[in-house]
Amino acid sequence: MRVEGYCPYCGKEQLETAYWYREQTYFVRCKSCKATGPSIAHSEDEAIRLFNTRSDGPEQGRLAI
Repeated sequence: MRVEGYCPYCGKEQLETAYWYREQTYFVRCKSCKATGPSIAHSEDEAIRLFNTRSDGPEQGRLAI
C-alpha cells in the first residue's frame, strides 16, 4: 500500500507498507533509501500511524549483563 508523505531521511515520496512474514507484522519502508519504520504493527494502518509518530527523545536504560 502506498503511503502519503515523505521519507524523513531522504525526503523522497516513495513510501509503502510491507509485510514481515517471519514476525507477521507490517512496517513502512522507503523504496529510495531503504529506511524502515517500526515493524511491530498488526495492520497497515497501524504501521502508517507508528511511522508518522515521532518520539520525544531517546529512551535510555541499563544493559543487563
